[in-house]
Amino acid sequence: FEKVSPALGPVKATVTQIEAGSQHNVVPDACRYVIDVRTQECYTNREVFEILQENTVADLTARSFRLSPSGIPLDHPLVKAGVSLGMETYGSPTLSDQALCSFPT
Repeated sequence: FEKVSPALGPVKATVTQIEAGSQHNVVPDACRYVIDVRTQECYTNREVFEILQENTVADLTARSFRLSPSGIPLDHPLVKAGVSLGMETYGSPTLSDQALCSFPT
């Protein structure tokens, strides 16, 4: 992923689960795995999925496309007030209920 978010950094994709085979002496005919992907605002979830699919021999299935990264603009009055008090801005690649808000956040 070429685009890097100033707040969240690069998109991160980590294989967190692998399942293959059932016996020690049999070559598995399939492998299933889970990729934990931490997106950011430079790509949509669908774009991230398509890039992963283009660079993977396997067929991928997304669990969901609905939870997107969110944030508050650096020029927002609340952010400016915090910065004026000496606070630093930061980004967290974690998920919160904010991702479920049906209004701009």
